Amino acid sequence: MKKKILAILLMLTLLLSGCSELKLKMDQIENYESSESMGERYAYEILDYLEAGDKEGLKSMFCEAVRDTDDFDEEIDELFEIWGDYTIEDRETLNIRSGGRESAWDYGEWTRDTILINVKDLQIEEIDFMGICVCLADADEENIGVQRITLWDDSENEVIFAVG
Repeated sequence: MKKKILAILLMLTLLLSGCSELKLKMDQIENYESSESMGERYAYEILDYLEAGDKEGLKSMFCEAVRDTDDFDEEIDELFEIWGDYTIEDRETLNIRSGGRESAWDYGEWTRDTILINVKDLQIEEIDFMGICVCLADADEENIGVQRITLWDDSENEVIFAVG
């Protein structure tokens, strides 16, 4: 009799834990957003802030760890100086791609999920490429958000400016 009760309890435990795993998987499927879609969303939001001259809006996208650095405000000011009044006439001409995704999963929790976004074909003087690094999930919540924006001269393979 004890073996039957233990077997029933074990089966119930397995069934109940399986349901929570199934719910987790269903939530992940229902809320799935591709890296390309996320990349476009983040890139367009950053471009909107840059074109509008909205420093506070752009600052809010950065993770707390970057916002707390000593020279963050000066870097943002310099980024807006470089950007100037540049406006992208047709965003369809931009080549926005996910440059890769780095993820770490530990015991059912994201410990790190970072996406790299490449925005190519910008035409700002010597700048024709923007790299964006966004932390989507991290064990330390102050790391979640934009971590770095880098402006490149692709022809010279040279960093012109970076914030973060």
